[in-house]
Amino acid sequence: MRCYFMRNGHIDGYVALDDGSDDALIEQGRAEFLKADRNRFDGFEVWRKERCLYRSPPKASAASPSQA
Repeated sequence: MRCYFMRNGHIDGYVALDDGSDDALIEQGRAEFLKADRNRFDGFEVWRKERCLYRSPPKASAASPSQA
């Protein structure tokens, strides 16, 4: 089980997670993301083997296009 740290839609780091229920893995992933350099990463994903359990919403871009 792994928590992948994302930047610009791509994996930029990861941490191995302890085995547990899906909910426990998601909480572990959230805790690891909060400990990580959040200026570097803009989200995280939690995976159990080839199954994605959780994908955090991407950060809103500070430079969003105007809607004129």
